[in-house]
Amino acid sequence: MDSRRMPGHSGSRTGGTSTPGYPISMRIPEPGTFSKRFPSTVSTYATEEEDGSDSIIAMGMGLTAVGVVWTLASLLATCLCCAGFVFPYWIAGATLDGRHVFHFGLFRRCNYPTANGEIALGCGRYSSFEDIPTLSWQLGTLLIGAGCLVSMLVAFTGVLACCMKDLVTQKVGRVAGVLQLFAACLVGAGCALYPNGWDHPQVKMVCGEVSGAYQLGECKISWAYLVTVGGCVLLLLSALLSCRAGRRKLEAYRV
Repeated sequence: MDSRRMPGHSGSRTGGTSTPGYPISMRIPEPGTFSKRFPSTVSTYATEEEDGSDSIIAMGMGLTAVGVVWTLASLLATCLCCAGFVFPYWIAGATLDGRHVFHFGLFRRCNYPTANGEIALGCGRYSSFEDIPTLSWQLGTLLIGAGCLVSMLVAFTGVLACCMKDLVTQKVGRVAGVLQLFAACLVGAGCALYPNGWDHPQVKMVCGEVSGAYQLGECKISWAYLVTVGGCVLLLLSALLSCRAGRRKLEAYRV
């Protein structure tokens, strides 16, 4: 057998026979070496305090903890605004004997007086947009309806962000906050315009001749109007929370 050894290799002798040796490195890798050579294929996200303090690891569902609260607040605000918009219980009045209770909303009414002096029982909407009694109520219908649509869009985005990591980032969260602020302004403007229509003859037949613009007379505010105002306030709060709803991506995707 050829006893020549390859350069850089050491031989071993057993029973007078020389065999080539092949050294094997048994060096144990240092801690962290494997993770450095094989980076994760999933992007890392974290939210970091703006003042430079310790970063907070974001939740795995795609939103921060504040983002989850923002989503719930957005859903609740949307439900409140839509419920107040649809139901006709904005103002309430009653006949002198208390037998009938009248309700007026933006585009719906319940137990309303007719032109011939009779009382139509039941709830229903006006037959057309032009039949809504006052211009203020017509504008309020358009404003609050548009605000509800914008609010629903943002709330739906928040729900999707609970399942999709890349949907709501910090920048997208700020855009959503601007949209919610815009929706709150629309709903608030509609609520502010509604009392301007209290001087209409249909309202005076229920609330008395003392009623007028921003003067309710013998009627009272009902729950649907208060619910709509509450939804508007909650939209403003949601707009503030949206600034911390999204997560900041620290690393790009790597393969």
